[in-house]
Parts: sequence; structure tokens; C-alpha cells
Amino acid sequence: MVALLPANRSHPDEEMVRRVVVRLEEWVSGSCSSSTSMITGLGAVRCAEETMRRISKGRPAFMVPSASVGMLLALRSLDVEPGREVVIPSRDWSSTLAIVRLLGALPVVTDCSDADALQRAISPSTAAVVVSHVEEVVDVKQVKAVVGRVPIVEDCARAFSARVAAPAVETGDYLVFSFGPGKQIDVGEAGMVVSRNDALHRALISLGAHPIRQTVEGLEPSLVPLSFRPHPVAAIMLAVELQKYEDECTCDGISTRESVRPGVVYDIPALLQQE
Repeated sequence: MVALLPANRSHPDEEMVRRVVVRLEEWVSGSCSSSTSMITGLGAVRCAEETMRRISKGRPAFMVPSASVGMLLALRSLDVEPGREVVIPSRDWSSTLAIVRLLGALPVVTDCSDADALQRAISPSTAAVVVSHVEEVVDVKQVKAVVGRVPIVEDCARAFSARVAAPAVETGDYLVFSFGPGKQIDVGEAGMVVSRNDALHRALISLGAHPIRQTVEGLEPSLVPLSFRPHPVAAIMLAVELQKYEDECTCDGISTRESVRPGVVYDIPALLQQE
């Protein structure tokens, strides 16, 4: 390994830089059929997505720069737009509220684990329901029984192990994962959106991938895609980390790592009152 710092010198980023170098060396010591490209989605991007798909019981995955970008793409692909409503949790990180507003939709705040409260929040204008596993794992099967055909997006940023291999009957339409600071897998900053089926996955690719990747995926390229692309180093690190995770999983595909990673949680109604 190249000596990045003199032995007698310490830098606040030393540990992070050395961890990145180790993962890059692990990547190049293996084999890959194509070079890593954020434009084509090949190399480490494809490797990370394919590993995620295996872990997720065959559901397709799309790598994005962050979980917030993933939530934006998921909601927009479900036709969240001005005039529509999105039911969001009363206890959550604030980015979901910000994204709903960014799309011009009306956030309807409720306790998504309370069936009666959730039922009251649903209306003919509801475009989607967001459930967030921030303090405990929400019973998504119960949520589905309440909301019927309304699409569900799961915020799994803090619940990777608990949600990545959940049975399809118990998951939403999109599952948004984070691989940023403080998460169960931390590559600096990255996200992944797992789709319930191939049709939902294609909608994400059509909305958020580069036109060249859309062509590689067999889709008609969009002239005005959002084209959100993760950093290649993040893609390489995630490909390595997900492979390590898969290798250490138990026979049923669930890792022994914790179910929900603690973190900052906002009381969304109280937050709105402060505005």
C-alpha cells in the first residue's frame, strides 16, 4: 500500500482515507468484466446492484448518489406532483417532508403505524404513502392492508438488515436505502432503491439514469432525464461492502447486524409549527 502520510503524522481524515484505499485495493484485486462508469451503469455500479438484487430476493436495484435522491426519484416515478397528497410519518428525518414539498405535493402527516390514523389520512388525492423505519420496523403488511392500492415507499435508511431481504408480500413498491455516514454500511455517501418489480425499476431508470444507461437497459432514451449519478469511488466501495455483507449473511439471507440504527428523529408536526 502507498504510504499516504508519514508514520509520525496524524490527520483527521487519515482513518477514512485509509479505509477507502483498502476497499479500492480489494476491488482491483478481484475481477470485473467492464470498467466502472456512472454513465453506462457498468463495472462497480452493476456489481453493487446485482449483489443488492441477490440479497433482496431477486428484486431489481438502482444505485443513486444518496437516499434523499432515491426518495425523490421513487415519489416522482409514482406521479407525485402538484395537486397530489403524500402521507408521511409524524416521526421521521426531515428530508421526506422537504422532498414532498419540492415536488409540489401536499404532505399529510400521520402516525403510519396507527391503522385508524392512517385510514383517515388517505384520500382520493393520495399519490403515495411513505413509511419510515427510524425507531422501529413498521409492519408494512399492515400498512398495505389499510391503504389498499395506494403505492408505498419505505424509508429503510436505518434498517438495512431488517428490510433488505423482507418477503415481497411485506414490502412496499420502493425501498430506499442509505449507505452514508452512521449507517449500517457506510461508503461516505450513496443510496439504493429496490423496486417491487421490473416495471417500477424501469420507471426509475427512465427518470433518473443517463440516456446511455437507459439504452444499455433496453429502454428508449429520455431527452431530459434527471441523470443522477453516484461517485465511482462510492460505487466501488459499495460493491465491496455488499459482497462482504452477502458473504456473512446467514442461510436465510438476514445478517446478524442490528435491525434499526439509532439516529436523529424529528417530530414533524412540531417542526411544522416552528415555521
